[in-house]
Amino acid sequence: MKNHPLHFAIVALLLCVHPAEAVIKKVTFKKAVESNLVSAKALSRGGHQGFCMDLTLRNLSPDSIEVTVEPGLKLNSEKDDLQDILVTREAIFVMAKGREQKQSVYGFCCQAHNRSPIDGAKYNLKSKPDDNLQKLAAYLSKSKFDDQVVQQSIWAISDSNQTAGIGGGGCIDTNLFKLRTLVSRLKGEPVPDYQLVQKVVQLANGRMYTVNLALRGSMPFQNPAYQYCYLKVFDAGNQQVGVEIGQWLNGTSSGKYDFDVPAQQLAKGEYTLKLIGDNKVLGEKKVKV
Repeated sequence: MKNHPLHFAIVALLLCVHPAEAVIKKVTFKKAVESNLVSAKALSRGGHQGFCMDLTLRNLSPDSIEVTVEPGLKLNSEKDDLQDILVTREAIFVMAKGREQKQSVYGFCCQAHNRSPIDGAKYNLKSKPDDNLQKLAAYLSKSKFDDQVVQQSIWAISDSNQTAGIGGGGCIDTNLFKLRTLVSRLKGEPVPDYQLVQKVVQLANGRMYTVNLALRGSMPFQNPAYQYCYLKVFDAGNQQVGVEIGQWLNGTSSGKYDFDVPAQQLAKGEYTLKLIGDNKVLGEKKVKV
């Protein structure tokens, strides 16, 4: 069989490549930075979720290099009033010697009390690693949740927001329950069996606030007779706060009472929901806001 001239050209080209030049060194981002194999700079693309950061790496090593940016990397804002960003998806950079590469990386705010980053804001790698956030980011990178759920789970750890707020208002399916269980375990607290419905408000200056809307769930109760009952809310000092819901309930030896309590006026803290009829407590539930 007659060989085509292009075949000889390709073989000749491959023979000209020195074996050492064909080797690509693989390394994690952490090791690459610590070993001075790369330089890195990060700029905000504006916003606090999704592909919101541009990360640029330059290869300082004598070889081609493949750098894996692992979930859990924390990018620190050089302005104290702007939010830090937690990377939640893996990114891979492949660079020849002396070359530079820029990628948009996927991450979320991990400082809810600060302002949403502005376009072009500078970031560095000076933040100390957070073991719990790294574990959460690794889990999130292998899961599929919408951005709101991801953000709620991060703030539950970074800003001590309530774990009950993760997925609040929707159906707590198996995957969401596993996420709430992981966050609770990392925080060292019981897994909440109720929902705290919330919304995030962002002001024109970039400041963000989490507003509580409602507490939803169920509690066991016993009601001996058909009667008018009240659901009341008490604070940690057993003082009733201004939420009270009344309704007629059928007499039953036992059952579950579904509650949906307005929470806009509830300050951060622990509360007890009490279902009361004929001045007797028929059921109660402890919650956190």
